[in-house]
Order: sequence, then C-alpha cells, then structure tokens
Amino acid sequence: MATAAASDRTTTEWLMRWRWWILVAAVLAQIPNANMQYAWTLFPSHIVKDGLGKLSRVQEVFALFVLLETWLVPFDGWLVDKFGPRLLTMAGGVLIGISWVAASTVQTLGGLLFWYGVVGGIGAG
Repeated sequence: MATAAASDRTTTEWLMRWRWWILVAAVLAQIPNANMQYAWTLFPSHIVKDGLGKLSRVQEVFALFVLLETWLVPFDGWLVDKFGPRLLTMAGGVLIGISWVAASTVQTLGGLLFWYGVVGGIGAG
C-alpha cells in the first residue's frame, strides 16, 4: 500500500513539474488537426472550379471528415487506454500527413472523399 501511495505522489510531482511542457506538446499535436478543419474553407470553390463536382457534393467530404473525427472519439479513448497517448498521437499525425499529401494529388471526388474525409477524419480523431 505504501508503494502505491509513493508512486501516485511521484507521478503527481512529475506532472506538476512538467505541466507547461505537456500543455505545449498537446497544443503542437493539435495544430495539424486544426489545419484540417479551418483550412477547408479555402478549398471548395477551387475544387468545384476544377470540375470535381458540385459544391454540395464537395461539402460531403468535409461532413464525412467531421463525422469520423467526432464519432470515433470513444474508440480512440479505448485505443489510448490500450496503447498509450504517445503512440496514438504519432499515428494520428502520420495519418493527417498522409491525408494532406494524398488529397493534394487526387483527380476525383471519390479520392478526395477517401483521403481527406476518411483518412484525415480518422487521423484527426
């Protein structure tokens, strides 16, 4: 029992000592995620101009992104408990990076739906 109490105290002391660095790391980890959401407003008019589809169809890409990002959170919480936040954050960053690069090269609305909507949504979630 004394060991568990000492371990809890040590963990709390460590968290208190490094709390600002943990906050900075969390903010930096969210920057790619925020770019996926807020930069979207720049894309639809250009995508429509390039002939990939009507505006209503193009906006379905972002709707899918937001749905996956939001509704996968309970599953993501389970994954964090199982594998830890470091691994999941790195995996999300890799998926977001792949999503940005692949979505920039697609020639069809289906490709954009997959790379930006599905892969980006899972990575951001």
